[in-house]
Amino acid sequence: VERLKGTGNVWAIDCLSMPAVQGATFIQGDLTEDSVQNRLMAQLEGQKVDLLLSDMAPNLSGVKGLDGIRTGALAETVLEVMALFLKPGGTLFMKTFHGAGFDDLVKQTRKLFKRVILRKPEASRSHSRETYLLGIGLIHYFDLD
Repeated sequence: VERLKGTGNVWAIDCLSMPAVQGATFIQGDLTEDSVQNRLMAQLEGQKVDLLLSDMAPNLSGVKGLDGIRTGALAETVLEVMALFLKPGGTLFMKTFHGAGFDDLVKQTRKLFKRVILRKPEASRSHSRETYLLGIGLIHYFDLD
């Protein structure tokens, strides 16, 4: 909100409540659910966004194979949501995790964006599989099926 200095809008969507941020609109809910996506679409009034930032993470069970499936499914959902809301030329920044399907996710993302950067934040624990994927310059959408 501070960086936009009144020249744009910010929406925050989370399953948990959060304190109000002046200049931001908050929707409490799960962005993977149609009802929440519909609420956001109504508020955007047909407009697409310049940046989609996803810090979503699945509830991990500790079972490596199951967690990999959940992580991959959530990453695909983020790409589907991106297709609904991100404008051509836009940027996607999403949390993801190394594991089954990670290489395929990166390949898919490289087909969609002019530039893709992977980063592991210094704040992330060294044993964590957490990685952030930055897609810059959305070229086109695709059908995940």
